[in-house]
Amino acid sequence: MTPKIAQEIAQNLNHPKIINALNDYVDFRINALREELDTMKDDRRIHELQGAIAVLKQVKQIREHALAVVEVHKNGG
Repeated sequence: MTPKIAQEIAQNLNHPKIINALNDYVDFRINALREELDTMKDDRRIHELQGAIAVLKQVKQIREHALAVVEVHKNGG
């Protein structure tokens, strides 16, 4: 992630209502995918669901990742 993109993300996701709403949505989607995963028999679909869950977990951490990039850039890294 570039420092410019990290700064934009950090600024735009800094408001508690926004980040909380995003996290609530991500949690909702993860739970829905896990429910589907529990009953799935198709190996290919199981892998797709696992991948989708992994991506959603990354989305949930995007603010923290952006803040870390901004901090490193600010400290000359």
